[in-house]
Amino acid sequence: MSIPSHSQLFIGNVRHRRFTPVKHELNYSMFMPAIDLDEIGLLEKKVWGFGTRWWHWARFKRDDYLGEGSLKKAVQDKVAELTGVRCSGKVLAVCHLRYLGLYFSPVNFYYLYDQKGEWQYLLAEVSNTPWNERHYYAIAADPKDEDFGWEQDKAFHVSPFNPIDQLYRWKIKPLTDKLNIHLECHKGEKHF
Repeated sequence: MSIPSHSQLFIGNVRHRRFTPVKHELNYSMFMPAIDLDEIGLLEKKVWGFGTRWWHWARFKRDDYLGEGSLKKAVQDKVAELTGVRCSGKVLAVCHLRYLGLYFSPVNFYYLYDQKGEWQYLLAEVSNTPWNERHYYAIAADPKDEDFGWEQDKAFHVSPFNPIDQLYRWKIKPLTDKLNIHLECHKGEKHF
């Protein structure tokens, strides 16, 4: 039996740039799994080092993510709460795990699909680590638009360098063999 086809591992770069109050930029290599939430048990049997127990070097600890009980249901419920739309297909979590017991993830992304396999929503679970708070942004997908753009008022304080009265501009591409999520912060015409 092969590893399930819906779950995958993305390897690439994360780039962060800030233009004010002081220009700052970093670019570093990283990896991020995309886990079909229906496949966790199967992945635990097939992927060495991955699992839900304390001794796994790459641990999926349920408490690190949204809500309680089934994470898939919690994600679907949160999107329904925010949008009034219930997605009933698969959910892929693009998130960090606990590596060697440590967990740090400023944002987790959940791709929600309908029963036909069409991408419906992206749920972004944003955390401000020092205060252990979370906020959720539900972004409706348009799979026909390759450069999907979305704007939302910033509703949650994350960085001491950026004020709360900003606008998030997202560009998100459908999840394929590549992961492409682009986020910008703006205040008026000023790009942070």
